[in-house]
Amino acid sequence: MLADSVIMHESKAANHEQEVQKLKSETLDLQAKFSLMKDHLHVDIANLSKMKIELTSKLDLENKLSQERDAKVKQEMHRMNEYIKELEASLTEMVFIFKANKNEGNMLKLRVEELEKEVSTQNGVISDKDEEKREAIRQLCYSLEHYRNGYRELVREINKVYRGRHGHVVIAS
Repeated sequence: MLADSVIMHESKAANHEQEVQKLKSETLDLQAKFSLMKDHLHVDIANLSKMKIELTSKLDLENKLSQERDAKVKQEMHRMNEYIKELEASLTEMVFIFKANKNEGNMLKLRVEELEKEVSTQNGVISDKDEEKREAIRQLCYSLEHYRNGYRELVREINKVYRGRHGHVVIAS
């Protein structure tokens, strides 16, 4: 019995030893897996750190680009605002000049109308004067014809009288 008990204890001890060996083997396997996982995690951490640095660099670059773009946009807006102010000033000046020219044009129109009326009046006066001159010329022609006829009649009468006395004729022109 004692011998059985020893065998049984030895058998249990052998089983325990096998279990310990199995547990040691599993522990070594788990340690190897853990070590491998730990190495993978270190690689992942290193990659993440590298990505973080790259992202930070990209963000810095994007911020700089954004600031430069904002500065350019602001500068362009300022330039456009100045250009708009210049255009507004130019437009105001052009409107002023247009109104002045329009007023001057209206004044010139009125002056032209006045001059046209004056010319029309003067044409009427000239026409009246022309008619008066024509009438005076007609009257002079009638008078001249009348005096010429009177002169011829006088010359005929003188010729009659003179021919009777002297025998020759007086020529009248």
